Amino acid sequence: MESASRLSHILQFTPPDGVIDSFGLVGAYCACLTPEEAAGLLLASAEDRVDVRDAVLRKVCADIDIAFTKCHEDLLDALVARFSSADSRGRQSLGYCLSTLAIHVPPPERHRIQTAFLRSTYIGIRRRAYKSIALGSNIPFEEVQATWQRYADPECAWLIVKTFPVDFLLAHRAELEAALTEGWQLSRLYMRIAETNPSVLDDLKSKDEISYCYVLAKLKRPLQMSEAIQIANRTSNDDRFGLLVWSLGRLGLWAALQHIEAQLPAIQERKIEALKKQLGI
Repeated sequence: MESASRLSHILQFTPPDGVIDSFGLVGAYCACLTPEEAAGLLLASAEDRVDVRDAVLRKVCADIDIAFTKCHEDLLDALVARFSSADSRGRQSLGYCLSTLAIHVPPPERHRIQTAFLRSTYIGIRRRAYKSIALGSNIPFEEVQATWQRYADPECAWLIVKTFPVDFLLAHRAELEAALTEGWQLSRLYMRIAETNPSVLDDLKSKDEISYCYVLAKLKRPLQMSEAIQIANRTSNDDRFGLLVWSLGRLGLWAALQHIEAQLPAIQERKIEALKKQLGI
């Protein structure tokens, strides 16, 4: 069967009336295609035939893992060109294809896909860039920094915290901190900075005592017993109190843990009362 006929057959395939299970025929047909045919079918199905798209995308990725050839270069050119002008539905489908391909293509092509995502005005697409970049080791620092300065996305802040040089984190600590949405992300920010600039730990302590103790534990820095007990008394109603207990254990503060043990009934009673108040009971 000629190439065009094979692609047409796959695109037009539907199970006969009354047949529920076609046993993966579409995926099996796609596995029979040459790399050039698979690239052409992905381009033909990317926006309108999700069932075919997903099957042939697996085939294209498998082909790229063997050899990235001219047909794959042409495929990326076409997908990126379509992506830049697609409507919302097409943008999501093409973004999915490009995100998946980015895992398999060589670094220059991966960088190209990431850059296209970073330049998008849609946060959902930029999130694809952050996720893709986080999976690799080649960080496009200039592009990420430009995107951060333009949009200040929380996901971009988190990517920067994980991958950028400490000097950048120190210089932009306030802006990054304001964008982070989770306490564990704040801990990671201060942990990275404190490895070379321990003076920032006093700031963390004033903002979040549980994160402060966690960072001390991870960096193996000491905490006075009396201070540990005071922090335990102040934070026992916090939902992350278990993290504090974990941290005090890693810090070897046996007496502080015994203090918490003695306070367990009172801590439980306070939590029950707080829950009742929250529920209006």
